Amino acid sequence: MITTVAITPSNFEQILALDADAFGYPLGTKTTYRRELVKNATVYGDINDDTITSQVFALPLHVKLNAATVKMVGIGNVASYPEVRGNGAIRRIMTQIQSDVYEDGAILSYLTPFSYRFYRQFGYEWLFDQKQYTWDADTVPAGAKTTPVKRVSFDEALPTMKAIIGQHPDFQFGALARDDWWWRFRYTVRLSDLKIATTENGYMMYRFEGDKLIIQELVTLTHDAELALWRFISSRAGTFKQFQLTDGQTRDWRDLSAEPMAVKIQQQAGMMVRIVNIAALLKILALPVEMVIDVTDGFEQNAGRWQMNGEKSTAIAQLSGTVQAWTKVLLHARRAEMLLQTGELHGDIKSARRLDQVIDFSQRPVLADYF
Repeated sequence: MITTVAITPSNFEQILALDADAFGYPLGTKTTYRRELVKNATVYGDINDDTITSQVFALPLHVKLNAATVKMVGIGNVASYPEVRGNGAIRRIMTQIQSDVYEDGAILSYLTPFSYRFYRQFGYEWLFDQKQYTWDADTVPAGAKTTPVKRVSFDEALPTMKAIIGQHPDFQFGALARDDWWWRFRYTVRLSDLKIATTENGYMMYRFEGDKLIIQELVTLTHDAELALWRFISSRAGTFKQFQLTDGQTRDWRDLSAEPMAVKIQQQAGMMVRIVNIAALLKILALPVEMVIDVTDGFEQNAGRWQMNGEKSTAIAQLSGTVQAWTKVLLHARRAEMLLQTGELHGDIKSARRLDQVIDFSQRPVLADYF
C-alpha cells in the first residue's frame, strides 16, 4: 500500500532502519541528520504488515530559471529492503509523487541516481556535470594578498553567501534558489564540520579530512576575490598534503595553477532532471519561435503536441521526442540539431536549427548542491 507517511516515533524508527539497511551504514549513526531532513521532506512509503518496506523522500525546493524562481521537488533516500526489490513499489511511489507534485505546482524534479538507466524509466535525464580538482600541496594555486579574508560563523556568512550566489552567473539557470531551511540543513546539519571564510565578493566553505583539505564550495565575483581565497587556502600547504574541490561551475580552476598539468581533474556525470510540467516550463522559458513540438511521456499531462508558448496544439509537430530529450534541449544541455543526429529527436534540421538559435546554450545548467 503506497502512503504518505505521517512521521511518528515508530515510523521514524522504521525510516531509519530501512535507510541504514539500504545504504549500508550502522543504525543510529545518522539519526540527527535524518531527523532534520524529515522535518521538511514528505516521505512516501510502501507499507506491508504495518512495516515500511520501500520509501522515497520528496524535498520541497526551488530552482532559478533566470528571472523566474520555480518549484522543484528533490528526490532522495530511495530505498527498499532486498526481499521486496522488484515488486514495483518504487515505480508506484514515483508515479504517485509525479502526480502529487504536478498538482502542487512543481515544474521540475531533481535526483542523484544510483543508476541513470533505472531513473530514465521514470522520465529523468542526466543534465549536470561536476569536475573534481585535486592538487598536491606543492601545486595548489598560491593566490595573492588582494583583499582581506576573514573566518566567520555560518550565521555571519549567510547574508554574504546569499548575495554572492544571487549575482553569480553560474547560479542563475538550473541552480537551486536555496531556501533558508536548505541552507541550514545542508551546511550546518548535513555537513556539520564546515568552516567558512569570506572576502569582498567571495566566500569559501571547507572542511578537513585527514591530510586533505576539502573545499566544499568556492564562489567569487571578482578575480581579486579568487586570489585572496586561494592565498588563504595555500597557506595551509604545510599542514595538508592534498587539496580537493568538486563543483559544477564553468570556471576552470586550473587557470590559477602554475603547473596545470599537475592538477588531477576528473569530470563526472551529476544529477538528473525530470520535467514535471512541460506546459508551465514552456511558458516560463517564453522562447521566441513559432513551432509545435511533440512530447512522448508516460505522464499523460505532459504527453502530446505543444506550441512553444505552452498551449496544446493539434497541428503537425516540427520536432518530436521523449520528455528526456526535451529536458536536454529546453534546459540548455544539448542542441536540438545534435539530438537529431543521435536519434533522440525526430523532425527536420531547419526546425532544429531555428530552435537552437533562440536558446542560449552558452548558459549551461549548473548545480552546486547535492541530495
